[in-house]
Amino acid sequence: PVLGDDGALYDTMDQQMVEEMGRLITHADIITPNMTELKLLLDLPAERELYAEDLAEILPQMAAKGPGTVVVTGVHRKDGGRCVCCYQKDLAQYQEIAYKELPICYPGTGDIFASVLIGGILQGRTLQESIQLSADFICHAVADAIDTEDAYWDFKGNQEVEAEKNKYDLGDTTWFESLDNLVEDMEENEDMVECKECFDLFPKADCVKLEIGYVCPHCNCE
Repeated sequence: PVLGDDGALYDTMDQQMVEEMGRLITHADIITPNMTELKLLLDLPAERELYAEDLAEILPQMAAKGPGTVVVTGVHRKDGGRCVCCYQKDLAQYQEIAYKELPICYPGTGDIFASVLIGGILQGRTLQESIQLSADFICHAVADAIDTEDAYWDFKGNQEVEAEKNKYDLGDTTWFESLDNLVEDMEENEDMVECKECFDLFPKADCVKLEIGYVCPHCNCE
């Protein structure tokens, strides 16, 4: 439910959109609001401080409005950590999945989070595994983005930035293998495969398997 962030509505949103979004999510299986959007959908004051420790009681209220699973991103813990909080209505289960935060913000991370989350679920991973995969993907993507913004970081002072980055141990990077295996799993276990030339999905039976992977009939004819 894209509505706002940092305690305020986006410029293109208004109260009518919040009300309409509230109606729309009654039909959703999964929603991934940030903290601002959660407050807007529950009509909670923007200035009210909410921590992960508070959401065990609040997320069931959100799920009662329709969605079977509520995943809230960018949640602060009282101990200073960050996590993603989720509630599954059918299991009456609340969980917190911790992640490592880097000292910079980029637009679009919520969209990436939701995309990787759904990709993981469609590949048969549990909700918790998919959330962790999403959080790890964003963490490493942001770290890569930091490394490529040389001019900006030169301006800010490389030593200062490197010292800040080194506070955050990104740990094991074997998660890359999990992401690489997403498409491979699909090719092995599903009827639909991704064409390695045009990247559209096609029935496996209609495609030709080459060294680079499956190629759709159109690209193979070319």
